Amino acid sequence: RTLPAIARDPELSSELRDMQAELQRCKNIVSDILLSAGQPRGEAMAGAPAADLIDAIAHDWQAAHPLAELDYRRDGLDGTVIAVEPALRQAISSLLDNAAEAIATVGGNDRPALSLSVTGRQGSLMIEVGDCGPGFPADILDNIGRPYTSTKGPGHGVGLFLAANVARRLGGRLEAENRPEGGALVRLILPIVRP
Repeated sequence: RTLPAIARDPELSSELRDMQAELQRCKNIVSDILLSAGQPRGEAMAGAPAADLIDAIAHDWQAAHPLAELDYRRDGLDGTVIAVEPALRQAISSLLDNAAEAIATVGGNDRPALSLSVTGRQGSLMIEVGDCGPGFPADILDNIGRPYTSTKGPGHGVGLFLAANVARRLGGRLEAENRPEGGALVRLILPIVRP
């Protein structure tokens, strides 16, 4: 950052700030995963207003991906409280990242490319991340939530695995399906602590 060639070049300085922000984001992700790894259910969990939490996640994700078109909607969350743990925020962000990567492989479409829909009904909070990408191959759908299940090759598939484990620790579950109109839908269902 202090090298004269970089300090004089506004484009390089901007790229360096972006790299530093991404590095800090990666550190936060690893810290959240390590903090929640191996902890018994109930430890490091707290209650949080669902609307505030999801709004913050959507805002932060959109700020980190300004070129992505995110259709964010929520309904029925007034006063709803859910149990949270440090890795929940990262799990939802990972689902959004996966969906954004999937749509990068597909051309124009009339409907929103990436959606985040959150509803609170009948004692559950349903967080749905949808995309208009190619959808999941059948063998991936059969193994959703297992480690390293991915079409991206070896070393990938951690996002869905993390989301499935976070959901289980919070008393919920992860579901995935291909939408009839094309694309994939991943659903994180969590119990509501207090309506």
